Amino acid sequence: AAEAAPAATAATPAAEVDAASAAPAPAPAPAAAAPAPAAAAAPASTEAPKPPAPAAAIAKSVEREKAREERRSRKSTITGLSKDDQTKILLDLMSAMETYDVAKLHSVLGQAIKQGVKEETTMREAEEMFSNLEGEEYLIDKLEQVSQDIEKKLGDQSRNLKSIKNLIDQAVKLDVARDAVALAKLVREKAVRERARQTVKGKLFEEVDIEELNLVDEAFSNLFQFKNLKHPHTWRGHQASWIFGKGDSGSVAMLRHNVNPLKEALTKVGSSYESVACDAFLSMLGWMYNKSTPEVHRVNLSREIVEVAKSDTRIADEIFVQVMKQLTGNPLPRSVSAGWKLMLNLVQHVSPSHDLHEYVHVFIMKALASGSSVTEDRAIMEQCIADLNKTVTEEVDDEDETFPIQVMLMDHSYRRVQVHKETTVEHLCEMVREQLKLRKTTVNEWSLFQCTEGHPGHRLVNTEHTMEGILGRWAKLKQQTGKATWFIFKRRVLKTKEILDAANPTHAKLTYLQALDDYLKYPLREHIGWMTEVAGRILYLERHNFKKEIEEKRLHEPGVLEHFFPPVCLDKSTRKQLGENILTIMKQHPEIPNRLVMMSRLFSLFQKLPLFGAQYWLGRQIFDLDERELVKQTISDNKYKQAQHHWVKKHKMTLKADELPMRHFVIDDEQKDQQFILVVDYHGIRFLRANQSDQVISGQRWYKGFLFNEESFERVLVWGAKSNLVQLIVSAQDSSLSTKDRVPMRINFQSPAAVDIAYALHATYQCRGQEVKAE
Repeated sequence: AAEAAPAATAATPAAEVDAASAAPAPAPAPAAAAPAPAAAAAPASTEAPKPPAPAAAIAKSVEREKAREERRSRKSTITGLSKDDQTKILLDLMSAMETYDVAKLHSVLGQAIKQGVKEETTMREAEEMFSNLEGEEYLIDKLEQVSQDIEKKLGDQSRNLKSIKNLIDQAVKLDVARDAVALAKLVREKAVRERARQTVKGKLFEEVDIEELNLVDEAFSNLFQFKNLKHPHTWRGHQASWIFGKGDSGSVAMLRHNVNPLKEALTKVGSSYESVACDAFLSMLGWMYNKSTPEVHRVNLSREIVEVAKSDTRIADEIFVQVMKQLTGNPLPRSVSAGWKLMLNLVQHVSPSHDLHEYVHVFIMKALASGSSVTEDRAIMEQCIADLNKTVTEEVDDEDETFPIQVMLMDHSYRRVQVHKETTVEHLCEMVREQLKLRKTTVNEWSLFQCTEGHPGHRLVNTEHTMEGILGRWAKLKQQTGKATWFIFKRRVLKTKEILDAANPTHAKLTYLQALDDYLKYPLREHIGWMTEVAGRILYLERHNFKKEIEEKRLHEPGVLEHFFPPVCLDKSTRKQLGENILTIMKQHPEIPNRLVMMSRLFSLFQKLPLFGAQYWLGRQIFDLDERELVKQTISDNKYKQAQHHWVKKHKMTLKADELPMRHFVIDDEQKDQQFILVVDYHGIRFLRANQSDQVISGQRWYKGFLFNEESFERVLVWGAKSNLVQLIVSAQDSSLSTKDRVPMRINFQSPAAVDIAYALHATYQCRGQEVKAE
């Protein structure tokens, strides 16, 4: 009846439309008993022609037809498989046939037969290929054909490499075509070697199983054949480990890991660089944990070594040889990991000489092919190959004005990214995230922070700034202070209720290392017994890396205990006693073989710290602004009054906005002039007394906080900063008013990092997924 009803035009009066809708619908005409003869003319109708059906009714009819078609499409096969699912099976079949993937072909064919897929041509071809792949002649023919395509570089080389691997695997499984398999393996290995020297994105390592191949060019696998290496018999060797001892020397010690300083360089660097080479090796011992070095100094050693390598090609080759030496026969996993991070940093900045390049390339490929490295180190090795190729074969394109920039990760390794001068910080952050293959779970989860040499803190960088502007400011900073500055990639906010993502090991590792870094820089003294328990568990996790210190009971030595306790815990405690305590806890710890499980348990302990996942700064509250401070105001009296008017209107208060006084909120009535620690975290802002004594971690420490949540009683509403003054408007109860309602009140906070505080509030609020808007 709705479809047959006449459509009301825009000019139809409402009364007429109502009357028409109230009228009873005409009775349906009786169905014809038989169809009219084709030759007979239809009698002329005396009724007026029916107007067209309404647009809404037509759309509804179309939707019903689509729904019927969808239901029909779901029954494309005898089992009710939809057309989309059937198409997916056919595409999988074609993909398996393209690469001669027998296992996939068998699986998908079985699924297609089971589901009753009707595509005869594709099914017949797939069944025919599956049958042929069981025969020796067919395998020999295809091995020869694909080998020729690889040698002549015909077609997609990535697909060709997959095809020849699958054909080799099938022939080996059937134990047929041995001669053809041997020749095909040589062709495959040669092709992969060539690609390994050209890959700049590391995609090769996703497509090819390196461990299965003999990719080591034996001509460059023996570093003793490097022409600039000194002769082992004339090389003076290492210094002795004790005053009356004799240092290691000769061919046995020359290119193997050693913890003692060098007497002279390993290569022919010339007399002017002999002392430079020995100093670089000493720094390398500190970087690779072979020499006790405070962590605050150790983290900069990698950059210092690279700067030395950049000074001259001869010293660059010397440092490359030193790194390869220290990675050979190294028994300490932590030292090996640090060595590969140094190698990555080197190949990103410095190109080895033409004579040494092949030795470095083969050394890395040999380490990859060994299969004995941990997963984290393998990822760095693969990146080393890609970045070495970039550094060696980098060509300047006049049309593409890009340049490399380095970003440090929380494990102190680096990633190299090509950027334009107009590239924003946000875009650079995305490129690093994609290079690390981190899933994009939430907006602004990862950010770039500024890290300055000699400064332990990290400063959040504005995502809208460009590389040209930032690098220009950093160059001026280095010119004025002599200190280098770089990017560090980390989470913007760590949450107190999150857990490590076991499905994404890189995400879990970087998140844990960030939490550990925050713990080791913790500014407050917590209960020493609880901190000792945490330190003991960290020692258990890293027991293999501190094996020598544990066996010799040297955990209390400078540069060792700092890996387990924040500096504030070591000021008033006996180092030797703390070392003994954490050693006892480590020995009593139950066996947990899975490293990720242990990291997760430590992460949950870090989350109990009051300042977990927070950024914090020192400062003090000020009340009366003098003439110098007035020019720094970002929230003037007029803006404060506007906030009051908005608040009264929004919350329908009985008081009028003009009746509200312009008052400062006093953070601490007892100690107004003292210093506070201003804390910004995922939930809001807090003020803590900077001079508090040791307190138990059960919430006994005094603090005053204001949350972002609109439902909370005390909230932070507005913020702004200029120079060293950050201004806040918060909602709190005013004791001078008769009513107990919350009212907007002002806080002036003086800190050298005022602008950073305001931006951290802005960025954290954005990270919560809320739209930033002024109250």
